[in-house]
Amino acid sequence: MLCITLNDLKRNNMIQTAEEFLIRQGCQRMDCDGENCNFFEDVQPKDLIEFAKLHVEAALKAASATDIVSGRSYKHRTEDDKDSILNSYPLTNIK
Repeated sequence: MLCITLNDLKRNNMIQTAEEFLIRQGCQRMDCDGENCNFFEDVQPKDLIEFAKLHVEAALKAASATDIVSGRSYKHRTEDDKDSILNSYPLTNIK
C-alpha cells in the first residue's frame, strides 16, 4: 500500500516551501533594518496563484496514489478512481 503525504513530498524535496518558491520567482527579501525578516518585495498575485496550484496538484496526486483504507481492510484505487481525484478540483478555480 502506498501512502504519500505532503510532508513526504516536502522531505523528498518534491514540493517547494513558499520561501523557496518566491526566491525562485526572483522576489527579493525586504530590508528590515538589519533584522532577519521573511517579507518579500515584488510578490505578484500570479506568484501566489502558481504556488497554490503547485500545492493543489501535489495534494491531488498524493490522494490519488494512496489506497483506500477502511478499518482493517483496504483496496487499490482503480484508474477511474485516480482520474476522478486528479480532476476533482480544477486548477482554473485558483485565481
